[in-house]
Amino acid sequence: TSGSTPLNVQVTTPQVDLTQVLASTVKLEFRSSWQRDLDHQAEAFVTFDTGANQTLLSWTGAEADHYSKLFRFEIAVPVIGASKMNATFTYQGTNGYFWSLDDVVVVGVPSCAVNNPCNGGTCVQSAHDYTCDCTGTDYEGAFCDIPRRLDEPVVLLDETFNQLPLFCAIDENTKRGSAHFTLDPPQFWEVDNSNMGTGGNEEFRGWSFM
Repeated sequence: TSGSTPLNVQVTTPQVDLTQVLASTVKLEFRSSWQRDLDHQAEAFVTFDTGANQTLLSWTGAEADHYSKLFRFEIAVPVIGASKMNATFTYQGTNGYFWSLDDVVVVGVPSCAVNNPCNGGTCVQSAHDYTCDCTGTDYEGAFCDIPRRLDEPVVLLDETFNQLPLFCAIDENTKRGSAHFTLDPPQFWEVDNSNMGTGGNEEFRGWSFM
């Protein structure tokens, strides 16, 4: 078509639901290919259901050519009232050269209060992110979405006795000569040597730990 044909066009995304994410984390990104012409103008902006809007970019014909360039914008969602958003791209000038868009994406960090992303785990929210606590579930991983393997059981008790303070032998001191036993069990362990007979080495009379 003729390069002198005037044009004034725009394209608008469907409404994006913002209620599932933290307002402070919303971002819009897209890939842009632009071949400039002196009388061309382009603009990208977002509009909220409150009526507020935010301009993301405004180009004239002086904007340098680029191809498949990634642009990413942080969206200032109004604190009160905004629950939906549209993105609009406008292009004005004459029908020569082009502006093309691809991979238009709106992202945000899930809100624990609205949409728990942790597959039954506990969603722990921070100002700009969240973590998943999988305690009490049959899953693990960043989103509690990986089934725990049966051959990798949860450790419920692990006592090696290596941290116990040891003492020198009593009856075998001349043979041992160094700290190597204790009659005191690990914390919360219970020992009952009440039915043990008399005689024998003191350090080995009943349960002892080495």
